[in-house]
Amino acid sequence: MAQVQPAKYVEYRSILPAELFDHLKNCFGALQSKQYFAAAVWGAVFLEAFLGEVSRNLALPHSSQDDLSGRIQQLRQYSKNHAPGKPDVPDDVVKRCDDIRNTRNRLVHDTGLPKSTLRQDAEFIAAGLEVILEWYAGLVQPQAPQAAADAVDDASLIPVFLSTITPHTVDQALFLDAFLERMRTVGVRPVRAEYTTYDRRDPVGKIRQVIEGCRGVITVGLERSHSYFLREKEGSDGEREAVHRKFSSGWLHLEAGVASALGKPVFVVCEHDLCSDGVFDREWNSFIVTEISSLDPDSPELSGFFRHIEDWAKGVAPA
Repeated sequence: MAQVQPAKYVEYRSILPAELFDHLKNCFGALQSKQYFAAAVWGAVFLEAFLGEVSRNLALPHSSQDDLSGRIQQLRQYSKNHAPGKPDVPDDVVKRCDDIRNTRNRLVHDTGLPKSTLRQDAEFIAAGLEVILEWYAGLVQPQAPQAAADAVDDASLIPVFLSTITPHTVDQALFLDAFLERMRTVGVRPVRAEYTTYDRRDPVGKIRQVIEGCRGVITVGLERSHSYFLREKEGSDGEREAVHRKFSSGWLHLEAGVASALGKPVFVVCEHDLCSDGVFDREWNSFIVTEISSLDPDSPELSGFFRHIEDWAKGVAPA
């Protein structure tokens, strides 16, 4: 069964209060790291708190049995008896809630049998939550802290090419979403290359075309590959072994090179344990590399980086 795509978390964060979203992140984060029992339990914890939020949004009376079972029963009664004009709750949503509760109960109770289906159960719960959240997204307006950024007129922002990877983890997706918001607040508009089938034969030409239309480039180095053991310069006098070497995408080095050739300023930020090579070289480099110790969008290192970007943007004449 396929796991939730990281980009989905950005959508979920926009419709959930912060505490609820943290529960969901714990669930899917545990699933991604193969902690299946924790993922199942966090999924049920999220569902119970989530149904409380749904009850408030639907103005339902307080349930006498204020636990997961009681909240599911309350939702079931509403789905069958709600007044005309009120939002519908599909039977499939109620069924998914029942399935998640029953799966949780079977896992946490000692049945005397080995729990050999942990992975399938955790993925089953995650899939159920996806269905429930897709329904809920149609009921509420986004709550993400991006209203101020969205209100900024794009035409007034300095276009800057954002060179980074496609996120493959929850934390990367959330970090990059927050990073894009921060770019707008300091006066720059993030620009990405959108490829078509025709660009496959000349992707470098497409990158050059997009970067030419920008005033600068921001390179964000996030881990894409993790080498647990490698041997450099094998068979030579300079041969050496290394462990836990982390790399980003080779395309980031290429894009920085294109920008430099076009005379565009390049600003570099990367994870502190990313390999010091190419555009991320900490010693031999035309660009200052800002290291971040975690994927915290409000970290002091990143705040300093964005102050630098904001100062630069103020001095850039409009195109």
